[in-house]
Amino acid sequence: MPDWKHGAMKGNGQHGLRRHQLQTPPPAFVRFLLLPMVVACVILHGCFLGSRVNVVTESDEYGDIQRTYTTGNLVVEKRSATGEFQYELFLNALRLDWRTGERYFYLVVRYNGRDWLWLEPGKPLVVVADGNRIVLPGEGSGAEDRSQAQDGTGAYFSEQARFELGPARLREIAAARSVSIQVPTKTHPLNLPLRTRTVKVLHKFVLRYLQ
Repeated sequence: MPDWKHGAMKGNGQHGLRRHQLQTPPPAFVRFLLLPMVVACVILHGCFLGSRVNVVTESDEYGDIQRTYTTGNLVVEKRSATGEFQYELFLNALRLDWRTGERYFYLVVRYNGRDWLWLEPGKPLVVVADGNRIVLPGEGSGAEDRSQAQDGTGAYFSEQARFELGPARLREIAAARSVSIQVPTKTHPLNLPLRTRTVKVLHKFVLRYLQ
């Protein structure tokens, strides 16, 4: 049964890594990039940015890369007229730190639902922050970022996609009073306003982890 309350199934919020930045990595490390749930060390900070939001830091087994990210930062949850779950979508912040000193930031769209959303590969995430349109390049949801399972009420599906941005852009979005996102899918863009609480989570992440 998926942990809908925290934004995904077991392993919620564990975001994929940039594969093209490694120089001939060993096979086991490649598997870490493709299957981000496999980690040597998971450290829960114990600090909650919101009632359902947590921040996690974890490292790969070689100590080459560390990632810090939010989980459960809800954008929307949709149910049918009878109250049955249909889908939910999250927008989490991710920081990657490489042992070489490189640091990268992402916004990560996480979707759970009763059908595939089909996050479109190669299409950008559009963020509108206080009227300013920001276009973020994205990897889409590849095979390693999709999963399917079954529970007592039917099948459920999970997808996630990463969208890279610089520190200044992340600060701009987190400081905005009004934020909406346009999520690329194969059928049509999904336009969603962000709740004040969702933006506050990004703001707190920026204050603590954007050094």
